[in-house]
Amino acid sequence: MMVLFDMTKRRQFLSGPEEEELSLLGGRIRMARIRRSLTQAEIAERTGFSRSTVVDLESGKPGVSIGAMVSVLAALGLQGKLAEALRKDELGEELEMSAQKRAGGARNVADF
Repeated sequence: MMVLFDMTKRRQFLSGPEEEELSLLGGRIRMARIRRSLTQAEIAERTGFSRSTVVDLESGKPGVSIGAMVSVLAALGLQGKLAEALRKDELGEELEMSAQKRAGGARNVADF
């Protein structure tokens, strides 16, 4: 993964797949809001963030903080869903098993 920065504007550029992922996530958050018959202004009021932050999140803009995203998810009744999505990490578990085999034993690893 390569992330580039334009130091004159301090703007972060993401790869195409990363931009698509943010756009997909933002679209899903937007659909969750619409299904609950909530406006962007109502979500902004519930979270304390500006409406423009909600718009940016739903648009998949990379500058929105993870805190804002978690707050919006909570306002939609979806708290914990982001962590749940990362709970099962097949690749990480496979890499861990390979490392244990190479090291000759099990390591103590926290189970989040």
